[in-house]
Amino acid sequence: MALINSGDVNNWINNAPALSLRALLAFGASFLFANFIAIIFFDAARGPHWWTAPLAASFAASLVFSAVYYPAAFAGAVQLSWTDSALVHFIVFFAESVVLLVPYYLLRPAMRPLHGRNGY
Repeated sequence: MALINSGDVNNWINNAPALSLRALLAFGASFLFANFIAIIFFDAARGPHWWTAPLAASFAASLVFSAVYYPAAFAGAVQLSWTDSALVHFIVFFAESVVLLVPYYLLRPAMRPLHGRNGY
């Protein structure tokens, strides 16, 4: 955003709503937890199909982050439909993961696993 509209950076930064301490702590905790779950899913899904591990990890991380962050940060907040935001967040992040499989596929020949290094 700063590159597209560099002349107006101060305006859009100053007008951005600040997150509450509750939302910041929920974000940090859900981010760490979702990444830990992604590592577990990636390791469990490795195998002969190149796309299963990153897709399973991305799906799990997107689902866990949305399921943990939004209720922890916004449950009980007045006039906020956090369930819709959580669903949209999950769909957008998972769709992004599916799209990012293309560069992952294209870079696979350049980064082959080393023999004996837990590669397939």
